[in-house]
Amino acid sequence: MKILIVGPQWMGGWLEGVLNPLRQLNHRVISFYYDYPNAPTIASNLVKVSSYVPKKLQQYIKPAAIKIGTAWEENMNRKLLSVAQNAKADLIFILKGETLRAETLAEMKKFSKHIISWWLDDPILYFPTHPQARAQLQYIDILFMFDRAKFQELQQLGAKQVEYLPCAFDADVYHPKQISPADIKKYQCDIGMIASYYDKRGELLNATHGFNVAVWGMGWKQYLKLKNYPTHTLRGKSLNGHQIATAYNIIKICPNAHHAQSVLGGLNMRTFEIPGAGGFQITDYVEGMEEHFEIGKEIIVYQSPEHFRELAEYYLKHEDERKAIAKRGYERVIRDHTYQQRLKKIFEVLK
Repeated sequence: MKILIVGPQWMGGWLEGVLNPLRQLNHRVISFYYDYPNAPTIASNLVKVSSYVPKKLQQYIKPAAIKIGTAWEENMNRKLLSVAQNAKADLIFILKGETLRAETLAEMKKFSKHIISWWLDDPILYFPTHPQARAQLQYIDILFMFDRAKFQELQQLGAKQVEYLPCAFDADVYHPKQISPADIKKYQCDIGMIASYYDKRGELLNATHGFNVAVWGMGWKQYLKLKNYPTHTLRGKSLNGHQIATAYNIIKICPNAHHAQSVLGGLNMRTFEIPGAGGFQITDYVEGMEEHFEIGKEIIVYQSPEHFRELAEYYLKHEDERKAIAKRGYERVIRDHTYQQRLKKIFEVLK
């Protein structure tokens, strides 16, 4: 099958995680990044900066930002349409695609039999700022969602067919590794959070005072300073997938806190990547997660930040139990939660 895959270019490597297994299955695959170069981010940053400049200049910044974003979006959609016309793929597979215009999809349907989309976020949250994401629904044959909570609402908004497809992990990136002394020096800690800051993660980290804690990610600097964490707690703003996998091999406890959009079965990528790399995870509870992990044997779940601290204290003292749970978690994800398994589900639905 000839497949055009359209997705974002970002540190998590989502498009690459899907692309390589498709090629291993002998599909002819063409890829297109819909967010590179990232002019929408540049435009968004200009709007944020406008609040720090004199009011006389603010009136010029926002219109300029909107103009940049609109021009970039128009150009990207033209390029995508040209690629789709030349490819004439049997299947167009869109990963999220919030900046793709409905008229672009309407034209692409003339060249391809099926258009499908997979969201690892709640698309409804994007509709106010990206109305084209809602308008797309009429042209998408199957909408795959990482969470089951919004199926009915999405169908009422125009989605033809909605299917559950949870997140996954790239086993070529996240796997147990040979660790060097330099790696240990760089990543060793009791509790390591690799994620951008938001309030729920901050509340969780606030329960870890007294442990050897390390953080990698955007948005943490001010919070850590406010909560009187040592300056060495923040070890970097971002890591790529291979670096994250190495860190998961070394960190004793990897905490996980889900965004509010994870409601019914919507486990985030981190839930699968940590055990995929052989790491030990303590995560918050998401309804329906029992379908994917056996709680207490393959994954450990906390009910509150205070409960997380209790669990962390216990498992730091019981290394054998920690390693046994990590091993069972690895065996589960390598069996059930790779991109190969998710693609199998997609092709079953397409039949």
